[in-house]
Order: sequence, then C-alpha cells, then structure tokens
Amino acid sequence: MDNPKYFLAALLAALMLLLALLWFNSDSNSQVTTVPIIESTLTQSLDGQRRFLTLDLGEGNTHVISVPISVQCNLQELAQIEIATDRLGHVSYHFISCH
Repeated sequence: MDNPKYFLAALLAALMLLLALLWFNSDSNSQVTTVPIIESTLTQSLDGQRRFLTLDLGEGNTHVISVPISVQCNLQELAQIEIATDRLGHVSYHFISCH
C-alpha cells in the first residue's frame, strides 16, 4: 500500500463495516418477565458441571437456558428472565434469578 489513497479508502471501508456491525448487534428491544420452571438439569462433563433450566414460555413453547452452577431453583418456582430482540429479529434469553 504505497499509495495513501488506497490506504485511506480501505480504512474508511473498514470503519463503515464496523459501524454497521455495531448497529445491527445492538439490542433494540428487551423486556423482563417471569416464567414457570419445568425442569432443572445438572450435567457433568470433562470440563465441569453445567446447570440448565427448561422454561415454559407459554402457548406450548419451551426454552432451555444455561444458568450458573450455584443456582438452586425448584420446579415450583418462577424464573425471572430478560428477553432481548435485536434489530434483525433474533431473540435471546438471559437468566436473572428464580423465586
């Protein structure tokens, strides 16, 4: 890249790509809700233990989320989760607590 014009054009293109990626990845909508816990599963693997909760999202929909191993949720409890939807419509679920 001996010519500064090409270097500046490549730098501007990379900067515009970075800004576009940051814009698409930012959360545009999130809500906190409480859902019933269907099942709590503790698994053992070669790299340690993991805990998963199966949640009833309503209307026959369920979702499995990973929670910290220290979380002890009973089946009679409710889980408080954050449901985030990004600009492209992808939904993600984040565990907050159980009570």
